Amino acid sequence: MHPEAVSSRPSSQITATCGPCSTISDRIGLFGGIDLNTLCRNTDEDLCREVLEKGTRYRNRARGYGLGSGNSIPEYVPVEGFMAMIDAAREIRARP
Repeated sequence: MHPEAVSSRPSSQITATCGPCSTISDRIGLFGGIDLNTLCRNTDEDLCREVLEKGTRYRNRARGYGLGSGNSIPEYVPVEGFMAMIDAAREIRARP
């Protein structure tokens, strides 16, 4: 499930789909969460800050989390933006 789908839905809707919220983290993994516009338009510092914030929040919310754009990475995404996302992911991964 895409992280934004979980964070933007009312818990009653998630409960109806997946069961009680207390058990969601045992059954749902999240993937993606970083918008392509973020990768293309933000400065490296802003991108890193957003990825750290969102990635940490998503990681704490589910049993599994795969940080990424949620899409393929097209050729027009600046390498610097992509690498800033990777660096932030490494920082999140290094945390306990």
